[in-house]
Amino acid sequence: MRDPITVTKEAVVVGASLLAVGSLLMAIDFKGSNHPAWPYVGTFIAGFATHWIYEVIGANEWFCNQIV
Repeated sequence: MRDPITVTKEAVVVGASLLAVGSLLMAIDFKGSNHPAWPYVGTFIAGFATHWIYEVIGANEWFCNQIV
C-alpha cells in the first residue's frame, strides 16, 4: 500500500478540484437540471471535466512521472 499521507494529499487535491469544477457547473443553468438523476450526471461531468483539465495542463503526466 502507498503511504497514507501521500494518498491523503492527493485526495485533498482531487476533492478540492472536483468541488471547484462542480461549483462552476452548478452556476450554469442547464435545461432539465431538476431531473432526479442530475446530481449523478453532474458528478460524472465534474469528474470528467476535471480529468481533462489535468490532462490539458500537464498535471497527469507530471503526477505519473513523480509516482513511477
